[in-house]
Amino acid sequence: ELKAFYNKHGHLMPSKKDNKDLHVFCCRVRYARRAPGKAMLNLSTERINALDAIHFDWEQNSTSTAFSGRVAALKAYKEKHGHLNVRRSENKSLADVSAQHQKCKEESRKEGFDEHDRRSNSQLGCHWI
Repeated sequence: ELKAFYNKHGHLMPSKKDNKDLHVFCCRVRYARRAPGKAMLNLSTERINALDAIHFDWEQNSTSTAFSGRVAALKAYKEKHGHLNVRRSENKSLADVSAQHQKCKEESRKEGFDEHDRRSNSQLGCHWI
């Protein structure tokens, strides 16, 4: 189920709204990894390795991790669709991130971002005009 979620959304950070059961499962898995003696769920090395293999996000609550996840989701979307014009009907959360990215790109043009900033954003397929 995690793989299917990743294939659809491009990240492994399901919200309660996305999929409540999967969200709860991920929270329990993270807790089991952080506090192995206290958690009801027992994570074997094999299970940890399997989750690592699908790039499970062990530190979901971290802002930088969340941002990295969104960047990864945008990259995955671009690879699959060839563009970053995410429709809200496809994925509201990712559409919002894409819209913020485009707005930032437009603002940066006005503010005069340097070439390094532009190259960093170009990794997402953001083409500077």
